[in-house]
Amino acid sequence: MRVLVGCEFSQVVTKAFREKKHEAYSCDLLPTEGNPDWHIQDDVLNHLDDGWEVGIFHDPCTFQCNSGVQWLHT
Repeated sequence: MRVLVGCEFSQVVTKAFREKKHEAYSCDLLPTEGNPDWHIQDDVLNHLDDGWEVGIFHDPCTFQCNSGVQWLHT
């Protein structure tokens, strides 16, 4: 299965799919912390029509919790 993991530079999710023998790639504006052969450093919107069977997209982790919400509007 061809998998695109968008907005991920750590490759944690990409590696999990690769361990299950899927053809998985991360895509982010930032360089990867993992294997550069499995990473597309570009805007994920430019690669949505590249024949992926699954797409997984993450927002930045800083927006996934309420612990720092008091600082968002100061």
